[in-house]
Amino acid sequence: MEECAMVYRVWKSQARHCRRSVRELRMGHFVSQHFVRLQWKRLRMKWTAVCAFK
Repeated sequence: MEECAMVYRVWKSQARHCRRSVRELRMGHFVSQHFVRLQWKRLRMKWTAVCAFK
């Protein structure tokens, strides 16, 4: 369970970085934003699976 909490902290810091990247892209870079969002969704699913199997 502690391992899961550690993973979650890493995940949160990555989420913060991801959000900053999206903001830097601004409008007009919709394709890039969409790509980042897809990557983010995939990452979240991966961490959820990791936590579920612990």
